[in-house]
Amino acid sequence: MDPVLLVRRLRRQLRLREAVAAATDAIDRAPRRRAELLVERGELLVLLGDDGAADEDFVGAAILGADHDQASALRAACGRIGLARFAGRLDAADVLLQWAKRLAASKFGLDPLVYAQLLQEGGLCRLERNDPAAPDDLGRAVDLAARGPAGWRRDRVLAIALEGRASAHRIRGDFAAARADLDRALPLARRGFGRASPEVAQVLNARGMVGKFAGAFEDAAADYREALALIEAAFGPDHPEMAAILHNVSGLDHARGAFAAAETNARHSLEIRRRAFGEDHVAVALDRSGLASILDRLGRPDEADEQLRLALPILRERLGSGHREVAVALNNLAAIAHGRGDLATAERHYREALEIKLATLGPAAPSVGITLSNLASVVRRRGDLVEAAELADRAIAILAATVAANHPALRAATANRQRVAADSATDPDG
Repeated sequence: MDPVLLVRRLRRQLRLREAVAAATDAIDRAPRRRAELLVERGELLVLLGDDGAADEDFVGAAILGADHDQASALRAACGRIGLARFAGRLDAADVLLQWAKRLAASKFGLDPLVYAQLLQEGGLCRLERNDPAAPDDLGRAVDLAARGPAGWRRDRVLAIALEGRASAHRIRGDFAAARADLDRALPLARRGFGRASPEVAQVLNARGMVGKFAGAFEDAAADYREALALIEAAFGPDHPEMAAILHNVSGLDHARGAFAAAETNARHSLEIRRRAFGEDHVAVALDRSGLASILDRLGRPDEADEQLRLALPILRERLGSGHREVAVALNNLAAIAHGRGDLATAERHYREALEIKLATLGPAAPSVGITLSNLASVVRRRGDLVEAAELADRAIAILAATVAANHPALRAATANRQRVAADSATDPDG
């Protein structure tokens, strides 16, 4: 049997370690297919959580394939870009992307599905850089993949491209468009990768995130449950991909006010990723930032502050001080100061977070509305009722247009505005 087809069959059957063994055996027996087999093995190692070994395979495939197997070299480059982006090494990802683009431009007859993968990875890197051109690249990746020849490869590439474009929609608050892309991606992933595959779990996880942000909490919970079941069946309970979903489940628990459950899931995610990646990985810092918000709501601000002091320097260093995740951490720091009555510190952090969110997400994103509402509360407490009313009105306008009518963030913003109105009614100067 063709060695690459055997590896792919084993992967589809979720016999991942057998697939790695088959690829390893075939690499020596089929030297002309070595670059392709290295890519296949690298992708399997990513799924198994061995990013270091995967990167070594991708490097080998890129070198071997640069002259004689361009498709494999570019697939390897996409794999390396994805690993660098996940680790927060955006400068390295940019260098790899430029190399891949030069290689693609130097050859004729490039496989459109491979180029779609390259556009998708480039678009995700641009999204991390808050580049306004990111949605265009991600949209072009979808269009190019959709025009590819019918079959399992198109289903796979198109599913991943749709998931990438959905990320851009979600980040900017267009939850309906994000959900539409993910609903389209899910059956494609099931056909292309297999119904019980990790890639299907990733689409479900992405759909759960959209449901959480939009306020469709029950739909989000159902998607997360299915995604967790698929990952646990494939890899067990302590795989890094489990942590990625648990991180999001803790966010859903937080949004629903189930803070004890949120802490349990957040700590589980943090411990898995600390063991897998070490203390200074960006994913660990993101876990700490999320846990801090939960701890603050549980009335443990000192513990929350400690988590953020560990997370924020890593986020600034890896992602840049103007990144939206830095804004999330600053918002959480502001909330701690707010709860302690330190209004000056809270206002300073909220305003910095707002500035970053406006620059990276635009003025209509629901995350902007949440920070506006928080800032309105601080400004009201220090006595500037005119600005507080303006901020609260902006928050309500954004949230009312983007989230469900019963979403906690919208309810909180409305309550803030009512408090401003009540204070204005009793203000002798009002």
